[in-house]
Amino acid sequence: KIEALVARYGASTVAAVLDRALDAGEALFRSRLATIPDGRWSHRLYTEAAVPGDRAVYCYQTNITKRGERLVIDNRGTDPQAGAISMTFGPYSGGVFSALTAQLASDLSGVYGGVYRCIAFDLEAGLLSSPNHPAAISYTGASPVGAAIYSATLAVGKMLSCSRDASVRALALGPTIPAFYTNGLEFIREDGGL
Repeated sequence: KIEALVARYGASTVAAVLDRALDAGEALFRSRLATIPDGRWSHRLYTEAAVPGDRAVYCYQTNITKRGERLVIDNRGTDPQAGAISMTFGPYSGGVFSALTAQLASDLSGVYGGVYRCIAFDLEAGLLSSPNHPAAISYTGASPVGAAIYSATLAVGKMLSCSRDASVRALALGPTIPAFYTNGLEFIREDGGL
């Protein structure tokens, strides 16, 4: 479809429209951020069992610091990497971006590149949300990514609740029950059946 647009309107026109869409998304995001005072918001989420038989409890934490029209995301307060409940930067940043775009830019219909220009990550290495190589990571990503989405969603919601604009405050999402704790398990019976 992109090739058809280029054939119809020319590459420079299509590129200009795409650039303007990104610029418009960035401008909308920055205008909403401008209604929120500078500050820092955090949320912690707890999970358990990094390896079979483990009964320990582990913390994932997402922190959002707002300065002017920029956000810095960090993971300080998250526990050190352990077992297979760690996640790499891709899943962690994806969880954070999903929380930010769902609440601050859902009306952009997927044109989020401009939003991403306003966000920086400052992650401490060696934690569950930024493990050092070679580290075990989740077999599916479902549990740790759910932790990233959930902790980021609540941190973003807290930030939005501080807006001076009622329409921006109304964008905040509240807590939900994190469904990522549900796992499908398979057992082998003594007779060999499932």
